[in-house]
Amino acid sequence: MKALFTFFILVFISSFIYSQDLMRNGGFENPDHFEFWTSSVTVTGASVQPVNTTAQSGSWSVEIKSGTSPIGGWTQLMQTLLAPANNIDYRLTLWVKDSVTTSNFLGVYGLTTTGEVALGIDSLNNTAITDPDSGRIIITQAFFQNWTRINYFFNSGQDYTGYLLKFEEATEGNSLTLHMDNFAILPVPGQATVQVTSPNGGENWSVNSQQNVTWTSTNVTNVKIDYSTNNGGVWLNVVSSVPAASGSYSWTIPNTPSTQCLVRVSDASLASRFDVSDNVFTILPLVTVTTPNGGENWLANSQQNITWTSQIITNVSIEYSTNNGTNWISVIASTPASSGSYNWTVPYTPSTQCLVRISDASNPSINDVSDNIFTIVPLVTVTSPNGGENWLGNSQRNITWTSQNITNVSIEYSTNNGTNWINVIASTPASGGNYSWTVPNTPSTQCLVRISDASNVSFNDVSNATFTITAAPIPTVTVTVPNGGEIWVAGTNHNVTWTRVAVAQIKIEYSTDNGSAWIDVVASVPSIVGSYNWTIPNTPSTQCLVRISDTSNPSVNDVSDNTFTIEGGVSVEYLNSGIPEEYNLYQSYPNPFNPSTMIEFSLPEEVANVKLSIYNALGEKVAELVNTSLAAGSYRYQWNAENLATGMYIYELRTDNFVSIKKMLLMK
Repeated sequence: MKALFTFFILVFISSFIYSQDLMRNGGFENPDHFEFWTSSVTVTGASVQPVNTTAQSGSWSVEIKSGTSPIGGWTQLMQTLLAPANNIDYRLTLWVKDSVTTSNFLGVYGLTTTGEVALGIDSLNNTAITDPDSGRIIITQAFFQNWTRINYFFNSGQDYTGYLLKFEEATEGNSLTLHMDNFAILPVPGQATVQVTSPNGGENWSVNSQQNVTWTSTNVTNVKIDYSTNNGGVWLNVVSSVPAASGSYSWTIPNTPSTQCLVRVSDASLASRFDVSDNVFTILPLVTVTTPNGGENWLANSQQNITWTSQIITNVSIEYSTNNGTNWISVIASTPASSGSYNWTVPYTPSTQCLVRISDASNPSINDVSDNIFTIVPLVTVTSPNGGENWLGNSQRNITWTSQNITNVSIEYSTNNGTNWINVIASTPASGGNYSWTVPNTPSTQCLVRISDASNVSFNDVSNATFTITAAPIPTVTVTVPNGGEIWVAGTNHNVTWTRVAVAQIKIEYSTDNGSAWIDVVASVPSIVGSYNWTIPNTPSTQCLVRISDTSNPSVNDVSDNTFTIEGGVSVEYLNSGIPEEYNLYQSYPNPFNPSTMIEFSLPEEVANVKLSIYNALGEKVAELVNTSLAAGSYRYQWNAENLATGMYIYELRTDNFVSIKKMLLMK
C-alpha cells in the first residue's frame, strides 16, 4: 500500500446541541452525540443526518491505522458509536494527508455472519456519485491546510453485526481493511487540548478534605474547573480561572455528599474545549444521620435513640424539625460525635413532617439530615368532632378519641376557634375513648374540642378543623285536648293530648278553679307520645283547666285555652236489705241498654278497697265507677254511657278477696 494511505484522519460530525457535552477523554459523549467541534464551527442538522446535509469543517480528527493496536491509548469507541440500526443515515468526515488520486477507492461495508456487504464504494475524486449498492454515497472534497477533507454519507442498512472501512488501490489490486473499532483520536496539528487525570472515577473524597484536581493540557493558558453531583446533570463552579500549566488545583471538598460526582476542566477562554472525569467518584459525608432516617413512628414523651456515623468530627449538634425542614429546633448544642448515639425524650410536638439534622458543632455547614420524614405520634388524638360536623344545640353527641399511656383525659370546647376554652368535663377515663356530651346551645361555626391528659394538660390534641354548633329550636309545648268547652264525667277516661318541640318529658296538672291552684295528674311522661289516658277525678267544676309543662324547664308550658267541665258521677247506692252471705256481681239491667244501665253487687263484709271498672272490647279502661272502702251490704250504681260508642263492654268488681267480670251491650 502506498505511503499516502499510512494513516487517515476521521472526524464524525453531528449537531452542536450541548457544547458542554462535546468531548470526553477523546471518546464520544454518548451514542447519540458524535460531535467534535470548536466554538467557531456552526453545525445544523441532527446527530444522524440526512444525505443532503451540507459538509462542515471541524477541528478534531481521528487517525485510522491498520493492525489491532490502538494509537495513543484510545480504545474501541467506533463499535459502540456505529451499532447496527435499520436504515439510518450516517456522515463520516475524513481528513486525508497528501494527495488524492483517481486510482484510490473508499468503501464502507456492513458485516454479516458469513461475510461483508458493500454499503458504498466510489472513486475519491468524484464530487457526487450515487452507488447502486446503497444509493447513499456522496463524496465532496475540500482542503484544510495540507489536509484533504472528504465528507462521506452512507446508510447503515439492516441487521449488520459491524462495519469495515476499506481503502483500495485500483491500479495494483491491493486493498487495506481498517476495523472501525481500532483507531486513535489525535488533534489536528496545532490544536489546543485539555484532559482530566484526577479525579477520574472511583475515588472517595471526604467532605471538607483537601484534594488535588489534576489535568494535562496543550496550547491552553488558563483552565476553569467545575464539578457535578448528579453525573453531569448540573455543574457547580470550583474555580473560574487557574493557570493551565500548573496541572493541579487544591480543592476543599464541599459539603455535597454524592456517589455521582464528576469534575470538568475546560479552557477558560473557550468553554467548548473541555474534558470530564471518565467515571463518577464519591464525596463522602463527615456525618450521616442513621436514625431516624424516614418512616419511623415515635411516640411523644417516649425515649428514642438518635444515631449517626461521623468522621474527623469531635462534637455534633442535634436539631429537629416538625415542618419538613422549614424551621429547626435545638435538641442539644454539643455532644461527643464518637458516641454515635443520643437518647432523646421525644417532645410533645406531634407531626408527620419531622426530620433530624446533625451538624459538626464547630462548623454547622457540615451536616446531614434524615433522608425522609418521620412521625411524632401524639399521646391523645381527637377523632370526633374533628372538623366539618354540624351538631345541634341541646342534642346528645359522642366526643371520641384515641390515646396511649394516659389514665384520664379532660375535655374542653371552644366556640371561637381556640381563643377561649370552656370545660366539658375535668376528668374521665382515657381508655373509654368516648364521652356522651349534651351539646350546649351556643351556636357558632368556629367550634373546636380539645382533649388533654388530665394530669398534664400540655399533652393534648385539638380538632383538626372547626365544626358547627347549630342553635337548638325553641322548646314549646301546646295543650290540644281539653282546650275548652269539654264536659267530662268523673270516673270516665279521656285522653289529654298535646304537641311539643324540643321537649323530652312533660308534666300534666289540672285545676278546678281556673288556674288558681294546680293538682298533679302525672309527674313525668315522655312527650313524644303526645297523649295521656286520664281517669277523670270526682272533682266537679265548670272552671277546669289542664296545664302541661317541660319537666326540665317548667317555664316552658301551656294551659287549656278555655275552661272545661267535670261533672260528678252518680254515687254508689246502698240497698238496706241486710248483710249478704257471699260476694256477688249481678248482671246489669237493662241489657242491652241505651244510654244508661244499673249495676248491682254485694259484699258480705266490710272491704277497704272496692273497685268497679268499665272496659271496652279491646280491654281499655273507659270508666272507673267505684274506688273506695264500703261496709258489708248490697249496692247498685247507675252508669251513663252517652259519650261512648255502640259495642260490647265489660264491667269488673275487684276487692282484696274477690274478682268478678260480666258483659253488657250498649246499643244506640
